[in-house]
Amino acid sequence: MRTLKAEQIEKLLGSEVWDESVIKNALSTFEMVLRYILSQTEIDKTAFASKVAAIQSLEIKDLAMTLAQQFHQEGRQEGRQEGRQEGRWIGKIQTLEEFLNLPVSSYETLDASPLAELEAIHRRLHADYEVRFKR
Repeated sequence: MRTLKAEQIEKLLGSEVWDESVIKNALSTFEMVLRYILSQTEIDKTAFASKVAAIQSLEIKDLAMTLAQQFHQEGRQEGRQEGRQEGRWIGKIQTLEEFLNLPVSSYETLDASPLAELEAIHRRLHADYEVRFKR
């Protein structure tokens, strides 16, 4: 209940959630709360680290650090995967531009574009290809 109230007032790092006397009696619930907190992209990482550092119980602190490390690793893996995906779209776009005898966009220009925009550019170029060569 404290967590729901904390979320409503946007204080997931407040004392309502981090009361060690409550956490000790509900570790599995606290783990779920931590997973939720760590999944929020707008969470203040410095404040989270401070809260973890202030925890007296080694069991609770270990749980929080283990989950934080897991989320950090998952974030790195997702970032690498997204980077590879963007790289493939950039390669496809540059290949189509070259094939269609258009000026080839620089890697830097395309790399600055969000994934959705890269997909849209590819769709436009592919449609142009279809019109020109697949009559």
